[in-house]
Amino acid sequence: MDLSAPRLVAATQVTAEGPRTGYAAFAYVSDLPDELPFPGSEWVYSLQDLPFPVELCLRWSCLGHEEALGVVRRKKLEIADQDRHTRTSGETPPLALLDAQEQVAMLEHDLKQRKFPTVLWSVACIVQGTSPREVYDRVRQLRDHLSAYQISLDVPAGDQLYAFLEAIPGAPRLVTDYIHRVPPEAAAASMFLCTRTLGDEAGPYIGRTGVQKRPVYLDPARAPQLNRSASIAFLGSLGGGKSFAANLLTYLAVIWRGARVLVLDPKGERSNWAWDLPELGGRVQVITLSPREEDRGKLDPFVMLGEAFSEDERKETVNLAVSLLSFLANVPTGDPRFLALMQAVSEVSAQPQPSMLKVVRRLEELGQDSGAIAPLARYLRALSEMAYANLIFGRGGEAGLSLDAQVSVLQLQSVTMPPPDKSREEYSLEELLSVALMHAVTAFATRFTRQERDVFKIVLMDEAWALLASAQGRNLVSHLLRTGRAMNNAVYLVSQNVADLLDERIKNNIGVKFVFRSTDQDEVRKVLQFLNLEPDEENILAVRSLETGQALMQDLEGRVGVVTLDPVLPQIARAFDTRPPEAPLVQVAAGAEGEGR
Repeated sequence: MDLSAPRLVAATQVTAEGPRTGYAAFAYVSDLPDELPFPGSEWVYSLQDLPFPVELCLRWSCLGHEEALGVVRRKKLEIADQDRHTRTSGETPPLALLDAQEQVAMLEHDLKQRKFPTVLWSVACIVQGTSPREVYDRVRQLRDHLSAYQISLDVPAGDQLYAFLEAIPGAPRLVTDYIHRVPPEAAAASMFLCTRTLGDEAGPYIGRTGVQKRPVYLDPARAPQLNRSASIAFLGSLGGGKSFAANLLTYLAVIWRGARVLVLDPKGERSNWAWDLPELGGRVQVITLSPREEDRGKLDPFVMLGEAFSEDERKETVNLAVSLLSFLANVPTGDPRFLALMQAVSEVSAQPQPSMLKVVRRLEELGQDSGAIAPLARYLRALSEMAYANLIFGRGGEAGLSLDAQVSVLQLQSVTMPPPDKSREEYSLEELLSVALMHAVTAFATRFTRQERDVFKIVLMDEAWALLASAQGRNLVSHLLRTGRAMNNAVYLVSQNVADLLDERIKNNIGVKFVFRSTDQDEVRKVLQFLNLEPDEENILAVRSLETGQALMQDLEGRVGVVTLDPVLPQIARAFDTRPPEAPLVQVAAGAEGEGR
């Protein structure tokens, strides 16, 4: 250790590569403002905005109310003696003495009124660098930064060694010239929010946060162990990075926790996982459902039930079948036709090899005696003959889906999903059927989540807004979210529309939230409401100015910060990139202009 440099401590470490020398300066807070109001005085928190790290050695002890009041009264007597001596000498008391009398009187009054203890507080700011010049420059920047809070720093030349020793954990207070007597709320206001920790203490690395780019970790299976929800919401406009983030966290859960995953992929963006992620070792299967006859009944509620046919499962299947048919036909629960739907589904469920086509056939029979039911039966019959309707309307006896792989990607080939801002009344028949298929797939996901309670499971739902836009879909998603903690599951919701997530049944069952860039003012305000943040100009600007791959993250403890997602390996980034490939550049030979026109 070397103390020859002025106002510095130099330490040399001998390593295999040779000696390494580092430098540090210990700057003490020498002056504080008379008041540290809150909010606005979080100067400790603000140190993280500097482009270099600053360590703090904060030492405090408390004087009880009576002891603090005694100290103030003794100081008051001491100042009064000085004032009396000055006046008996025929001199005018200096302004500093008069100010001290006023301050000690105010302090005595506050102590009498509030009965709070007094904090004896000293703060040393430790600045390090690789050279004395770098340390001096950083101390200057630190002084300039703290001057905005009316805080002064002093770098004592003769106390650098004592300051170094005092900074060792467990060491006693050695430097006593910079002790400040402050009320406890002043110390608390200085340190409020003095951490930018985000995420979990352990888990896979997902990115970085803050100016100092601190690593962020997120353990996907930690929440159920705390009886909390492990579900995650990914929100934002197109191109912000929400699908990329959902894919990355799902992948890490498989690698880190051995999670089982069901991905609902209506846009077919994850077909490449089977070959672009070889480290999963063939544990990925991509199931593409099409309008071909061999896929008939794969999403029929009665076929999804499988061979097990307990009374509880029968009731569950009846509810799903009625929900799907009432959604497709737009039959509200108070409509007399709804009772006919329930009757037909219940009767068919008691038959051998039940199916949705058999329900339509039964409605046609009931329609012979009712003029109101006949049009409903004809509509459902016509709908069942459309492309992709064969997935829902099975004949009976078909084989259901198999999810033996650790990661199953379920795709609906070339379905037409409606835009998020389109109402149910404006859906085309193709869009209506597409949303119904998503309902059926989500119901299938509930069966997936009931398997192997000791294994963590994830259901990744892309385009979740299509489900959340209807009452039937919200009920299905709400059920998945509510049962997640008990069944060791998580639901990852990827959506452009935050409005449907504001439903308390859904919002209160989401543990972690990621909000990506959004430019629509109303949407940004709803997003901030979703995060329980004030919709002020600063927060609105923060959401609108997020870059691609950046998100406002709210972790399990409710802390919010900007995280820049980092897949680390370029092959992972390529596997999860949902952008269309760039078209190759075509070079035109000289003199060939006009050819081929």
